[in-house]
Amino acid sequence: MSKGSVGFAAANRSNVGYVDISAPEPAQGLRVAGLSREDLAGCRCTEPRKVLLAALLWKKTTVSQAWIADHLGMKNAANVSRVIHRLDRSVLEKKVSEELRQFLSEKMQ
Repeated sequence: MSKGSVGFAAANRSNVGYVDISAPEPAQGLRVAGLSREDLAGCRCTEPRKVLLAALLWKKTTVSQAWIADHLGMKNAANVSRVIHRLDRSVLEKKVSEELRQFLSEKMQ
């Protein structure tokens, strides 16, 4: 898919009836971050790439924090909430690749 994933938002919050066509595609974010689905289980919840992707998904989609926790290997919604609310994007972005910073910048607009 190109810019967004209609099925992504609709499949996860179908009871809402809202589809965010500008939502970032999770697989694209993982690819840019240099993470595979297998890598997610081995990374801590506070891993900068995970935190930045979680914040992007929370801000730009209609998925729940529980969904983000399940799909990014962050244990539970409380962990997602904690890392998103404590997010200092400028500090975390220094710890990730230029490609990921550029991706996040484009998608956060």
